[in-house]
Amino acid sequence: MFNMITSKKAMTLPEIIIVVLLVSVVIGAGITPFIMQQSMLRSQMARSNIQDQVSIAMAYISKDVFQSSAAVISSSSGSLKDILTLTINDITGSTADTIVYTRDPVNNRLLKNGQAVSNNITTSTYKLNGNNLLEVKIAAFDGTQDLTSSTAMALRATRA
Repeated sequence: MFNMITSKKAMTLPEIIIVVLLVSVVIGAGITPFIMQQSMLRSQMARSNIQDQVSIAMAYISKDVFQSSAAVISSSSGSLKDILTLTINDITGSTADTIVYTRDPVNNRLLKNGQAVSNNITTSTYKLNGNNLLEVKIAAFDGTQDLTSSTAMALRATRA
């Protein structure tokens, strides 16, 4: 009586599972490089931040060392010399300013006359070679990145 066309073209459960798995693999392969790139970017930004903090600390110290005519290095505890006192003279030779660099061990900050100039500084050590060559070593750590920098700089030449 009725002429029915019956078609039994449907997907089976195993076919659907295979398609879902293949799509998941393709999407996963596309997302993996993006996730890795984001991770590397975060790491590089943390490294850059630590480098900036050390550079800021070195810039403050080197500017003041360049202007100073005398340096005294002392220690707050132990054998590491971690307090730097610089004397800056005016044109007449009178003491115009005294600058003291210390490190706040609780907050890991480099302090210039008690004011923070750089963060995440774990150590700052100083060594005076001769009368006017100052060696400075600064280490920083932010929880993921570690950086140590050292340099030698000369105090301003004084008049004889």
